[in-house]
Amino acid sequence: MIVATPVVVAAHVAPSAAPAQRVAVQPHAAFDDTTEPAPLHWLRGTPVAPVAHPKIALVRDPAFHGLATGGAARRDPEILGFAQSGEVTSGSWSSDLNFSLLSTIAYFGVNVNSDGSLVTSDSGYAGWWSPQLTQLMSSAHAAGDRVVLTVKSFDNGTIASITGSETTRQQLIANVINQLRTRGGDGVNVDFEGTDSSVSANFTTFIGELYSALIAQVPQQSYLTVDTYASARQGGTMYDLSGLVPHLDAFDLMGYGFASASQAGPTAPLHGDWYNVTQSVTDYMDTYGVPASKLILGVPYYGYKWSVSNPTPGNDGVQPGSNDSADTYSGALSDFACAQQLRQFWDPTFDEPYATWYSPQTNDPCGGNWNSYRELYYDNAQSLGDKYDLVNADGLRGIGIWALGYDSGSNDLWNEIALKFSVTHAPIATVTALPQSENPTGCTVSWTQ
Repeated sequence: MIVATPVVVAAHVAPSAAPAQRVAVQPHAAFDDTTEPAPLHWLRGTPVAPVAHPKIALVRDPAFHGLATGGAARRDPEILGFAQSGEVTSGSWSSDLNFSLLSTIAYFGVNVNSDGSLVTSDSGYAGWWSPQLTQLMSSAHAAGDRVVLTVKSFDNGTIASITGSETTRQQLIANVINQLRTRGGDGVNVDFEGTDSSVSANFTTFIGELYSALIAQVPQQSYLTVDTYASARQGGTMYDLSGLVPHLDAFDLMGYGFASASQAGPTAPLHGDWYNVTQSVTDYMDTYGVPASKLILGVPYYGYKWSVSNPTPGNDGVQPGSNDSADTYSGALSDFACAQQLRQFWDPTFDEPYATWYSPQTNDPCGGNWNSYRELYYDNAQSLGDKYDLVNADGLRGIGIWALGYDSGSNDLWNEIALKFSVTHAPIATVTALPQSENPTGCTVSWTQ
């Protein structure tokens, strides 16, 4: 049982000046479970046919599927969620996922080698081919949800090697398309989280070549999203946002990972702090020309906690912290159920909740035994709802959940999606080619129920 405690609105003390080139990088690394060795004698699932009737049609002119270019309401939002390999192979997905409130599930993920081959010896690849993913894909497709493959690397050298050579780019592209053909995935999510800005041009070339190959070779399985840092505007990262715009269906702007390891602070501040989600969305659209129809706002179902010396309200997001660790939303609720001297606060500057409690040196009911106060910043239904208001106000394509299952055992985050978005999904679109002289876009769309 969760112990109810009063939520206090905390006065905020302005943070000290942050380094000019501070960036939020590699937020997905904290929970990466793809690199463990594959289970011995793991079973291989059967292929699944691609989704026949997706909720959101794969039509690349925004006007055809009701996506606004900014400000106006859309016919239907994109609700993308990442399903990690452990979530899939454990079978937890069957109770954690609400297919009726999703449109795209990104399996996370398959790792890549520097020569463009796929890593086939780890849990990520085993999960991709697991019988459990076969079941998930079948359930998703029955609901009209796409299932796409995340190909990933967090290593600068690997990213540079793959993107820096036409041979390795084409090798990886061929391997990815082969996976879609043989497994039945509906597209690709690229999660290359590097920190070397010198690979920016080569990365753009890779994405452009991948996009063209997908459309040419597997057009019904060609939905392409790319994960990019919220703080790309701050410099020091590998994404040429303007250059990428023509070569993908959507950016997944990872709107989280703002806190540092040494300072307790918000995970995904909507306002305030050294940089924030609102500034990031504005920079993507106004500085780099990313249209709203191609912008998915990634939202966190997790937070971070630290050991701190002074958890006094008003000193909430600026004090030194140590022993930092990531905490899923369900983990936060578990902490609240066992914590001693628990106090919960709402920070009106960051639009994010935080909580403090005491962790004794021994016999900590939460098991930490930190001999210090702990402070946790995280996102709940209220703070996520405020971010969804931004999505609706700016007419963005939708949201990207990192990650599905982090709220296991609770429905309040699903309820917030249903409250803020009309996730009824558009009727199925039939796309028919017309002569260029009759229609400069080359296609027309009719809608069927």
